[in-house]
Amino acid sequence: MITLLLRTRLVIAGILLAGCTNTIPVISTSIECPVKEEDLAAKCAEPATIVTGATYQDLIRIAIADRKNLSECEKNRQYLQNSINECNVAIRKNNEKIDEFNKKYANKP
Repeated sequence: MITLLLRTRLVIAGILLAGCTNTIPVISTSIECPVKEEDLAAKCAEPATIVTGATYQDLIRIAIADRKNLSECEKNRQYLQNSINECNVAIRKNNEKIDEFNKKYANKP
């Protein structure tokens, strides 16, 4: 059983020691990029094959389908490009915060 005098000394020592330490701010967690794995794995559709004996109507259908697939592919490419750009900006800002932190606390004991 701790006596009242010993308990009081421990509390005073704890208070005195708390004033001798430096408080270090918390650095935020690592950056996660907003691109989903399934979006990265998505592939563009291959151009349609024109078979021998295809009619002019078949060629028009193939051209329309290929144009649609190419347009969807370009939209996905733009989405991925924008996502990577956003991620790069977030990483740059986070690295700047870490550099600022390191400069501020580099010479502290």
